[in-house]
Amino acid sequence: MKSFLIASLVLFVLYGCEQKQKAPDSTPTTDTFVKMTKADSIVSRTFPDPDSPDPKVMRVYEKLNFGNGYNSSTGQEYFGVFDFDGIVKGAEISAGARGNTGQITVDRVSTQEELKESLDISAKAELDFTLGNWSSQNELKVNVLNETEFSSFSDHLLIKAEYVNEPLVLIQPKIKPALIELAKNDPEAFIRTCGDMFVSRIYTGGELFTLYTMHTRNTREKEKVDVFFKTTNQYLGVKVNGEINVEKVKEKQESTKSINTTIISRGGGPTPRDLNIESFLEYAAQFKEDVSADKRAVILYVEMSPYESIAGFPDIDFSQIRVVQRKVLEDAGHLLALVKEAKGNIEFVRNNPDLFSEEDFTQCDIEEDLASNYESLLQRMIRDCREDPNSCYIDDLSIFRDYEGFKPDIELPEWDGETTPLPLATDQGWTTVFSNTQNDALILSIQGDMEIKRNDKTTEIDCRQPTHKIDKRLVSYYNENDTFWKFLFGGAHYVPVYEEYTYPYYQVQYVSKETNKIIQTLNYNGPLKPINDVEIRIRLVNPNTRLLFKKGNEYVAVSPDIINKIGYKASPFYKTIRSCQMALPVSAVIADENTKPRKEKRTPKMMSSNMQTVDRNINRPAVKLIDGVYQYDYSEYWKNN
Repeated sequence: MKSFLIASLVLFVLYGCEQKQKAPDSTPTTDTFVKMTKADSIVSRTFPDPDSPDPKVMRVYEKLNFGNGYNSSTGQEYFGVFDFDGIVKGAEISAGARGNTGQITVDRVSTQEELKESLDISAKAELDFTLGNWSSQNELKVNVLNETEFSSFSDHLLIKAEYVNEPLVLIQPKIKPALIELAKNDPEAFIRTCGDMFVSRIYTGGELFTLYTMHTRNTREKEKVDVFFKTTNQYLGVKVNGEINVEKVKEKQESTKSINTTIISRGGGPTPRDLNIESFLEYAAQFKEDVSADKRAVILYVEMSPYESIAGFPDIDFSQIRVVQRKVLEDAGHLLALVKEAKGNIEFVRNNPDLFSEEDFTQCDIEEDLASNYESLLQRMIRDCREDPNSCYIDDLSIFRDYEGFKPDIELPEWDGETTPLPLATDQGWTTVFSNTQNDALILSIQGDMEIKRNDKTTEIDCRQPTHKIDKRLVSYYNENDTFWKFLFGGAHYVPVYEEYTYPYYQVQYVSKETNKIIQTLNYNGPLKPINDVEIRIRLVNPNTRLLFKKGNEYVAVSPDIINKIGYKASPFYKTIRSCQMALPVSAVIADENTKPRKEKRTPKMMSSNMQTVDRNINRPAVKLIDGVYQYDYSEYWKNN
């Protein structure tokens, strides 16, 4: 290990590839700018998926300098890599117009990772945030990322306006001869000391972010927020040009009470403290003028190009070195985000014990110890891998394979009434539980927790309510490796692959007693008010998993051809299903709507062996019928708690 470090240090000094701590080379002044020809325009260039570890062009929202190298996995910058002739000032061409261009995008984000992507936080800023070192140009964004609460009980909407001026373009880049020799003789040492990409273009302009955050379990309030988010997506669109009718969006926002607003801006005039939708668009229009040309503009982002794209660079495939380091850092970062979400959920459960079961409340101590240990271990792995690609060990992440975080559901109310045991196998089909006559004052509740076991070799078991819920996990990276990417890089093109899985749940079906035709089929998400004069049937559903590619904040289904190519076999994620308590089977309960729910659920196996009701003197919210589902009404609860 010592010899390796000494060799790296010798190479570091010998080839003059200075690290960022040293003073950077001065950037050429504007008197070296020359007019850019149409042939040099960026119009002819293509942008592949930005999540790919091997893009042809990569955008980085950092203030970086020409002539420098960059590690696309860690965000480290290296000075003194190039001897170059100069730069040109070109014109961005978009929709037939030159100069300042812009757009508004609307992203609904539910995880820390999604907010990071929507804020365009660079690899360096992300890893700085992970390790607690906030020295990046993205520090304000990282502050927002750090201070934004993410748990199973939060929701966020990010509206982003971005305006871009003409780029500065590096022409005829020439890597120093000694470094060319280093790349030929030791590609890994070259990446450690010079990175795998270089600054090829610099864009000035400005960006404006408005983050709307909702933290509430008030059911009606949450519905209003949900409508506001959806309406914003529908009426704002993605273009800033033209008239935008925001009256409906404004109306929906004003009807909500649980939305906090955070403003971030780079460039332009003073940032306002608070913006509603209408004032946001007004400010965005003025902001466009403020950051046009050289007026109040900042370096918005730079474009990085791979060294392999430089004429005369050795024919080297960096893709394998890139993808191992990138995969370890991204997988570890994904796990760390899961750990931080679990800690947020633990805090929420402890602050609101009345909403959760006794087992959830007790489980917090166990989950907190696990999360703390995992957090420190993952941070150490990320730090080591960031410093040296040779310290990136994918196998080390296998110890986290079974970790799914801590995501308890708010406990559903339960009633005493007419009870029908339900099947715990999907091949048993529909079970008739009740034939509703003329009595329409009824409640249908599915009660009793299911014990479910994973569909792999793990022995980990989960006890949960039988409600409909979908989740995802990062499972691999797919090497497209087609002719196009081979031609560009001589190597691989990797995209992240997620597996989407559904927890076992029950479907409820209403069948006409007169015609025997199906009136409605719905997924069970909580106690229901049945339709009048129908037969009620229930069945267990356990869907197969499916694979998804992640494109930005969106997930796209993997094509059947690729699934067949990689040999993926879809199957239910959980293969073993049974009642958590054999004496308390999962059952459908029909009760009169005037009957009050139990004060506490019957205790699952994790907490007691006597199957007795546990009384914690819980002051639960009132149960009301809201949109056809019986739910706790938090409108008064949150005022008093």
